[in-house]
Amino acid sequence: LFSPKDFGKVSILRNPILAGCLQRTEFIEKIGSGIKRIKKLFPSVKFNIDTDWFCIVFKRQKIIESTMNVGVNAPVKDTVNVGVNVGVNVGVNVGVKILKLIKANNKVTYAQMATEFNLSTKTIERYLKILKEQKKIKRIGSDKAGYWKVIDK
Repeated sequence: LFSPKDFGKVSILRNPILAGCLQRTEFIEKIGSGIKRIKKLFPSVKFNIDTDWFCIVFKRQKIIESTMNVGVNAPVKDTVNVGVNVGVNVGVNVGVKILKLIKANNKVTYAQMATEFNLSTKTIERYLKILKEQKKIKRIGSDKAGYWKVIDK
């Protein structure tokens, strides 16, 4: 099916119908990026690879702290645990990165943010919702013609 040397470099859909369904339900953020993200997030991961199957082995951490610090100097009480809701941990500083991007370009779109951070637009929407709830950002105007405002406290 694939060569072990191509593992993580070549994306092969084993069941395109199932993959399509999972992507539409947003269980898949980006097809073909999982192995690369696993290698990046878990450097000590072990891969058992054969020509027609693979197994990924990694040790679970005893306590997984996956918080998103959305303010530059935000106190601990303002952190939000998004690891469980988001799935694969896409980075603990996404909120900070979104704030920096909005400060640089207050007319940035959901799609541009998704492309910039290699995330789905739904995931970006979840992060923006959290930032709005924490009164870190505000949307001024319509989705099409409006802009973002970072609220400095």
